[in-house]
Amino acid sequence: MHEYPADLKRLYQERLFHETQAQNRASRPGFLLSLVQPDEEYLNHASWVRPGMEALGDIEDKTVLDWGCGHGMASISMARRGAVVFSLDLSNGYCKETLARANANDFLKRIHPIQGDACRLPFKNECFDGVWGNAILHHLATEKAAVELHRVLKPKGIMVLCDPWQGSTLVRWIRNHVPYPGKDRTQDEQPLNEEALAAFRSVFPNIEISFWDIFGALNRFISLGPFSNPIRNLDRFLIKKSPGFARTARYVMIKAMKN
Repeated sequence: MHEYPADLKRLYQERLFHETQAQNRASRPGFLLSLVQPDEEYLNHASWVRPGMEALGDIEDKTVLDWGCGHGMASISMARRGAVVFSLDLSNGYCKETLARANANDFLKRIHPIQGDACRLPFKNECFDGVWGNAILHHLATEKAAVELHRVLKPKGIMVLCDPWQGSTLVRWIRNHVPYPGKDRTQDEQPLNEEALAAFRSVFPNIEISFWDIFGALNRFISLGPFSNPIRNLDRFLIKKSPGFARTARYVMIKAMKN
């Protein structure tokens, strides 16, 4: 019996998982109405999203890659800021949702969904002014991803990636044992660790690392409502005061500029 290479099997499993997710989203009641997207809905849904988008800088009339676009909400937010967005995802279903979202928000001329492999990008060298990636890197081989993103970024181009971090022993235990909404994941994905950060530092010397969500992670289990902002402020204070404590966080942001 023929044995396929491990990276192809991983790619197949990842695509199957995300196609299923996209199909489930499209079958929900009210799906079409949900495509019309107020910007605040995306920017405020997690503590790192708005700061991450701001870290991209001025993207008006710039060409930006939404790397692993998923449902396409980030693409809408960047198009609203004036960017031309190429929205890449492994899932054809998510590309269709991104196209439908672009249509619903009148951004068909600014958003271009493309199905493809995040580590084998179908783009020429140095073609993007910016790259945004949210919750994608932990699905991939970080060394390959770093080299490929460096290849497609223009000199002085900015990359911002936000992904699950390995966190504390408690965070790891919760991930493995406690059920919560949106927990479904593939067998190969892994939260980022110091080795993953080292892989990016070796390719992008000009890099900034920040950590997000300690107590704010409670929002995965219960709605924090009016307590959301005070808890996020507390997290930012603790992370700034103690680098060691910062590494117990749930998410990490990697910002880099290509020299």
